[in-house]
Amino acid sequence: MEGMPVVLRALVACALAVTPILAQAPVRRAPADLEGAWIAESMEANGNPMPAAVVQGVRFTFRGEALILTGFGGGPPEQTCTFVIDAQALPHRLDFTTPGGRTVYAVYGLTGDGPERRLTVVFVRNGDRASRPADLTTSPGSNRLKIVLARGPAGSIARFPQIAN
Repeated sequence: MEGMPVVLRALVACALAVTPILAQAPVRRAPADLEGAWIAESMEANGNPMPAAVVQGVRFTFRGEALILTGFGGGPPEQTCTFVIDAQALPHRLDFTTPGGRTVYAVYGLTGDGPERRLTVVFVRNGDRASRPADLTTSPGSNRLKIVLARGPAGSIARFPQIAN
């Protein structure tokens, strides 16, 4: 940069400093480490474990720009949501919007490798952006829901099995 006027050098330095920040903007597509099916292993509300009957059938499936929720929250058996991920925030942020227009402001974390890989998602039930959790925990009175999910089988879309008539 020698020989450049001082103002031009300052502009180049600012552009180089801002470029990594711009590259880290929230995305509307699942990163490779989230893509695919995740099957709930456990759920916790307000610091208390939820019954296995509630956990069974809960699935998160990231497919491109869609998050498919299955067996979630007493709603329809399957909901295709839009989402935005900010993997640069700590904890990482996952905002998903249901077909009915409700946005859930969650945080998530990934732990382990291979078959031990786990996705933990935490959010405040009926919360807003300001109530987004700052960590991956629940406690009595927090109104938080924590879901720990394991990677589903390769190629799985993690839907409920079909029931024969």
